[in-house]
Amino acid sequence: MNADILDYLSETDVTIQKKVFAFIRRREVIVQFKTLENQKVETVQFVATESANKINLVFKNDVDLRNQDITFKIKIGTDMYFFKARVVFENRAYFIYGPFKIFKLMRRKNTRFEIPEAWAQGSYILSPQKKTLNSKIKILEISNTGIRILVYPQLPRYEKKQQIQISLKIQKRAPFFIDGIIKHAKYNKTDGPTLGVKFILENTLIKNKIQNICDDLAYALAQNLAVKL
Repeated sequence: MNADILDYLSETDVTIQKKVFAFIRRREVIVQFKTLENQKVETVQFVATESANKINLVFKNDVDLRNQDITFKIKIGTDMYFFKARVVFENRAYFIYGPFKIFKLMRRKNTRFEIPEAWAQGSYILSPQKKTLNSKIKILEISNTGIRILVYPQLPRYEKKQQIQISLKIQKRAPFFIDGIIKHAKYNKTDGPTLGVKFILENTLIKNKIQNICDDLAYALAQNLAVKL
């Protein structure tokens, strides 16, 4: 990713790692995960074993994940943690072995994620007149409350405080429509303008769709960091 990953994720110290492990061992925890091969978010149940660094994985569906590297996400209160581990198949059961390098998502207000260059995009601003006037855009950053975008055409001209409707399509997520208010506009010499847009979030469904994209980006950061380490 273009962003400095460590701006988003911070490696935890021994105290926090013990806290996370204590949380896991205290109960049977449902944890989200992604594999590198399949970017769909799945869930798995963590079950503590007699060994302090050994966790039994109970998958909801019949899967074959032996010897695969998986990125896990654990939420404790409002804190979100990621770690990567290789799945081992022993005695007809799946396990992971610690210790793990656990990273905490740095919770800043309305954390903005850069969109990786390799991610597919297909977003545009809708024209109120006709479809042929829709403005193709490139999403540069996204948060739970807004986006920063580059508009490819020079025209039509977009102004601060203008309300617009966007068809948002990022990576493998299904496209959806969302309204927003232009908070700032920077006009470039060669390309179209760069716009900062604040979302108008009127229902839970749209909020969840935005959150899913942000979660995808957090997973991608964790996976990239684990690979680099």
